[in-house]
Amino acid sequence: MAIQRSILVTAVLMVLVPVVSLLQPQASSEPPAKPLALSESAVSPDEPLAVTLGDRFAPQNALDRLEQVRAALVSFRRLTRVSRSEAIAPVGNTDPETQTLGFTNWTGDIEGTLRQQAYQISKLEYELAQERHADGEISAAELAQAAERYRQEDERFRAFLAQAKVVD
Repeated sequence: MAIQRSILVTAVLMVLVPVVSLLQPQASSEPPAKPLALSESAVSPDEPLAVTLGDRFAPQNALDRLEQVRAALVSFRRLTRVSRSEAIAPVGNTDPETQTLGFTNWTGDIEGTLRQQAYQISKLEYELAQERHADGEISAAELAQAAERYRQEDERFRAFLAQAKVVD
């Protein structure tokens, strides 16, 4: 069981390490030897680090912000339509192809990535919970909670995939 658990932990790290490496590029492809240590004001002096990491950088918050970006892109598209082409040409991203294909695909790619990562993490957490339950480390109720989180993420990811479209 310990070997399988270490494989699951390694799989979780494989999902999370690319995110950490975006924050602090490393010369080695190995996971960090010690956990990421940030000061309480590492991101914002006005917000506790726990709030930043737990709320601001949470997957649901990212999806909410993505909706705001989509709304801003719709506004930019409308502004482009009513502006003189010679006045907006230097701005960039004003061509119809970028505004129809690009904006849709870019935001869809981001949402798909976030939803896939949430699904993968919940699956790995459930598999780890199964191992921990088999070893007597967690209760049946804790295993059921992990199973429910996995079921919910699976449902969300399937719903996203059912409606997701790449625009060509």
